[in-house]
Amino acid sequence: MTPKETSSFLHILRRTLHSITTLPLPTLSAISSPALGGGLELALTTTLRVFGTSATVALPETRLAILPARGRHLPAAGADRAGARAGHGADGEEAGRAGGVWVGVV
Repeated sequence: MTPKETSSFLHILRRTLHSITTLPLPTLSAISSPALGGGLELALTTTLRVFGTSATVALPETRLAILPARGRHLPAAGADRAGARAGHGADGEEAGRAGGVWVGVV
């Protein structure tokens, strides 16, 4: 992607994620497998998150000093405490202990 294409893509992504965040009704995400990068960011836009014990989450782009599109929402979701924000990743149980998600069978 060219820098212009990347900028356009990120603008659309941020606008889409913001649209989900501001829906006037509760939203739910169920994560039962790896949710990396944009997949995790999509899950973090929902009101409620349920992680299966086999789920793994990470924001690998942070290892390249790239800020996640919804990075400012990570602390509220507990993803930073689970290691996702640092790019290291976490499993569903670790994310549940960090807060911001429920762990169950998905």
